Amino acid sequence: MLERQLDDANKEFFTNQSELFKLRAQESGIKESVLGDRAVKRILDLNDKEVYGTLNQLGKVEGKYALALEVAAGSRMKSIVVEDDKKAAECITMLKREKLGIATFLPLNKIRPREKIALKGAGIYGNAMDLVTFDKKFA
Repeated sequence: MLERQLDDANKEFFTNQSELFKLRAQESGIKESVLGDRAVKRILDLNDKEVYGTLNQLGKVEGKYALALEVAAGSRMKSIVVEDDKKAAECITMLKREKLGIATFLPLNKIRPREKIALKGAGIYGNAMDLVTFDKKFA
């Protein structure tokens, strides 16, 4: 009888511990997101002509593709497109100095287009780049 109670208590303990780990991971993700959002907002508030915006802001997608592209891009949607790596370094230095968190930068002088692969088959609508409308200077 006591053995069964101990067994049940152990199971409940491990279940609760597992739930605690999940909640801590969620909390960590939320904190990271909030800090990242603060960092991104601060950079965008600079109104610098060499800071173009986030990927999310720079492209337009038809509604039927929006969710699929959002899932595929994930957190990269908040990446900030800047003129060059010099501007990215300036922004990173400012974020460090002001202790605002982190942001991902995409300097145009360092990004190279990938070769397109023709995709065919049921349910395939095309490459993501073909489904997004954006200013050609970002191509």
